[in-house]
Order: sequence, then C-alpha cells, then structure tokens
Amino acid sequence: PVAATTACVTAPWPASEFATYADAALEQRFERLKELIVAVRNVRGTYNIPPSVPIPVVLKCSAEVAGDVQGVALQFVSLAKADLREIGPDAVRPAASAAFTLADVTGYVPLEGLIDRAAELARQKKEAEKLRGFIAGTEKKLGNSSFVDKAPPEVVEEVRGTLANLQKQLASALDVIEQLSA
Repeated sequence: PVAATTACVTAPWPASEFATYADAALEQRFERLKELIVAVRNVRGTYNIPPSVPIPVVLKCSAEVAGDVQGVALQFVSLAKADLREIGPDAVRPAASAAFTLADVTGYVPLEGLIDRAAELARQKKEAEKLRGFIAGTEKKLGNSSFVDKAPPEVVEEVRGTLANLQKQLASALDVIEQLSA
C-alpha cells in the first residue's frame, strides 16, 4: 500500500503561470473601455434614447488616452452603439450636449436631433418637483422626534438611506435640467 505522505492529496497545489501573462496597461485600457460604454449607456438611459439609435460622442482627453481609445474604437462603437465624432485634447463640447466625466476622459453627447429638448426638459422638471415632494415628506418624517425615538433603529436608517437616494436623484435631475437649458 502507498503511504499517506506520498498520496496526491498531500501534494502542493500546482503553481500558476497567470502572473506572467498579466498586463497592467492592457487591463487599464479595458477598464476605461468599460467605463466609457457604461457612461454612454447611462446618457442613453437618462434621456430615453432608444438602443437602436447611434449616439454621437465627443471625447476630450490627452493624446495618449486618445490613442488608447482609438485602439478599441471598434469595440466602443459596437458595444455603446456610438458614433465617435471627435477625440483628443482639442475636442470641444458641442452645444446642447449631455456630459460625463471619468478619471481621464470628459465625454459629450450632442442631444440635438436625438431628443425633443422641450419635452425632455418639461419631463425632468416634473420629475424634480415630484422628488422635492418626496424629499420634503421624508425630511418631515425624520424631523418628527416621535418617529425617530419610537421606530426601530434599522427603520430610521432605512428612511435616512431613502432620503439620501432621493437627494441623489434630485441632483441628477437638476443636472439634466441644467444641461438641457444650456
């Protein structure tokens, strides 16, 4: 019989060669690509732009970042359903455009022709007023010492979390209103 010390279950785990294939620069470019796609999709969602409609995109960034993005431009255009109009340090924000900011890229999406600005502005203003009402009600609830003192702590924390979320939504709506009013 084989002794337990020579059995395969006591052998060390095989060493991986994965570390030799790691490429930090490539991983950073891929992460930037993901962030750009998410940002463009967020603009699409914010302004209710259908997925079938290509979105024009202008990216202001350093020449080095522009080169990296150009290297993955086909993937970006395909996955974000975007039309990359301009990229680089000299890119200028188009009129009536939504904006997003990443660590090393500022992006602009010209909204002219994609949305009905007046209708979207009215919708966002209505949404902002609705959010202000919810915020006022939630603040009133939290200002009521009877509720705060008698409710279980987890319920009070949940209401505070709801208030913070409503305030973020209002800030987002006000940002959209500002962008559409420009």
